[in-house]
Amino acid sequence: MKELKGISFIFLILIPVLFIVGCDQDDDSNSGPTTEHQLIVSPEKIMLNDDETGLLYLTIQPAGEFQWNITSKPDWIEISPTSGTISREIIELELTPDYTGLNEGKHSGVIEIITNGAGSAKVNIELSVNPRPLADVSPNELTFSEGESEKKITLSNIGTGFLNWELGISILTGLDKLESEIRNSGRR
Repeated sequence: MKELKGISFIFLILIPVLFIVGCDQDDDSNSGPTTEHQLIVSPEKIMLNDDETGLLYLTIQPAGEFQWNITSKPDWIEISPTSGTISREIIELELTPDYTGLNEGKHSGVIEIITNGAGSAKVNIELSVNPRPLADVSPNELTFSEGESEKKITLSNIGTGFLNWELGISILTGLDKLESEIRNSGRR
């Protein structure tokens, strides 16, 4: 009888333990392979320096045919193409910065891409803009009348950063100009 109580006790402990262990294990026999499609982008972060273009790659895993579209991007980046169909191939997107209205420094944003059944993706993008000096001279030509010895010009930087400039002046008197024209016309 003592043996029967010992065996009963073991069964009472063993049955709940087996039940708990059996419930914790996933039954993989009916699950099969996963068929959920997912948009894959590479790289996930793009860093561009001044005057660089970039590339972004799209694919679907596992392969399937889906429509994709760029739904948002920073105003300072142009993307080509912006939409299309993707199936088994890898799609290459070209990223070209548009510097119009951009100040020097770092600019960051997000490119968002959606599909019609394979999810969406976000790509962080950063652009470093170097200073871009641009000289503006007004007026761009000076004409002196007889007796005038001074004229005013304005030189300004309509770009960004520091503008280095140099001014060279050449003044010809009527006689110098006449002699120069005569010398040049005599050469053949």
